[in-house]
Amino acid sequence: MTNNMFFIANWKMFGDFKSVNSIKKVIKLSKNKKYKKAQIVYCPPYTLIDKFIKLVKNSKIKIGAQNCHFSQNPGPFTGSINADLIKSTGAKYIIIGHS
Repeated sequence: MTNNMFFIANWKMFGDFKSVNSIKKVIKLSKNKKYKKAQIVYCPPYTLIDKFIKLVKNSKIKIGAQNCHFSQNPGPFTGSINADLIKSTGAKYIIIGHS
């Protein structure tokens, strides 16, 4: 059993480039000692992953993706993104089969 807590925020299809800056409040809050053991992961839409990665660069917050295609091999999967492509963005987590 671990004492770590995970807080995973799934942004679904909300937000745009302007709203990404709201994470700065969470970055500030995450520096509080009482959240020392909390693992915070934001899973924005694919189009915002890069922007989020840049904003959380020097914080304890990690970035993930909302889902991924099952195939690791490139192929004719229009609109799909596999785990390797997600990893190449710098994202460290994926919500598999998200709601």
